[in-house]
Amino acid sequence: MNMMISELYDALMSAGADEAKARRAAEGMATSDQDFRKQFGELREDNQKMRTEVADLRGELKSEMQALRGELKGEMGGLRVEMQALRGELSTIKWMGGVMIALAAAILARALFV
Repeated sequence: MNMMISELYDALMSAGADEAKARRAAEGMATSDQDFRKQFGELREDNQKMRTEVADLRGELKSEMQALRGELKGEMGGLRVEMQALRGELSTIKWMGGVMIALAAAILARALFV
């Protein structure tokens, strides 16, 4: 015999329903309640699995971000060294340009005033 919700059966009987109909309705509600509880339990399990997966993904993301930060810091250090070298070369080029202008001015002055 199927399970039934006795409170519902009693309420239907006191409301004047036929005994067979009241029994079928109470059994149907009990079956629906069991199905609902089963589905709810499955949803809880799925929810827990999703939470675990999200936590795992969060951990992976954090470790990947830390690795990228390390790489970025290394690259930035390399860029700083290269920029410092370029500054040195630029300073040399400035001095060379100044010397060239001075030589050109000396040659021009000699040509004009000699």
